[in-house]
Amino acid sequence: GVACSLWYCLPVSREPSVSAATQCIFFAVSVNLEWKCRLSRNEIGNEGLTAIVSALEHNSQLTTLTLQRNHIDNGCVETVAQSLERNSTLKTLDLRRNTLTIASHHRLKDALKTSK
Repeated sequence: GVACSLWYCLPVSREPSVSAATQCIFFAVSVNLEWKCRLSRNEIGNEGLTAIVSALEHNSQLTTLTLQRNHIDNGCVETVAQSLERNSTLKTLDLRRNTLTIASHHRLKDALKTSK
């Protein structure tokens, strides 16, 4: 597989950049390689995580998504978990250093395990 850190294509600022993150993911998926994506410290938040994971429902390349320190909390967990259950390729979702409870981490972990 190919490790591809996409953090460089996102603006590092205090303004959320949901569309930029989603555009980066669509671009990388179009390359048709197995890859890993690191989008840490981009203030993506719940809206961004939901958009990214929803965009990846039909993903066949991304195996690892790292979203550390992105102001993600429990507000999006169920929606994200449902999207993850429809994804057969993503195996690792790194959400360390966000404000998720242990129960939320377990829900997302279970969703990755049961993905189709």
